[in-house]
Amino acid sequence: MFNWRIALGLILAPLVPGILFSIPVMIQDGSTMVFWYIKFSAFAGYPVMLILGLPIHLLFQRLGWTNGSLYAALGAFLGAVAYFVAFLPGIISDSPKISYAMTTTIGLLPVSIICGIIAVFTFWLITVRSYGKHGVQ
Repeated sequence: MFNWRIALGLILAPLVPGILFSIPVMIQDGSTMVFWYIKFSAFAGYPVMLILGLPIHLLFQRLGWTNGSLYAALGAFLGAVAYFVAFLPGIISDSPKISYAMTTTIGLLPVSIICGIIAVFTFWLITVRSYGKHGVQ
């Protein structure tokens, strides 16, 4: 059976970090950098969501683990995984130029973790959290 909430979560959640990071840019100067944030969010978020996030979500559902804190921790883990996959050549390279590039990008690790938390928590809000007639249940 088709679950529209999972489909909606898969479509929207990876884009939310890019949208949130682009808001200050839109307010400041309205430049086209806004689209760069959203494209990068999609480029980094969709593969991680489909390869790791969705299978882990299905496992969590099977085990009955639906706590938002657990999903936030998963987001931190997936954000770190996305960072290390993106910069893996710098980690394993013997080249001084690549090693230097790796050390200068280490500051992106916390940003990647925050983006992972935002994306996975958004996914949780859309797909897992139950909403009744009187609000959140």
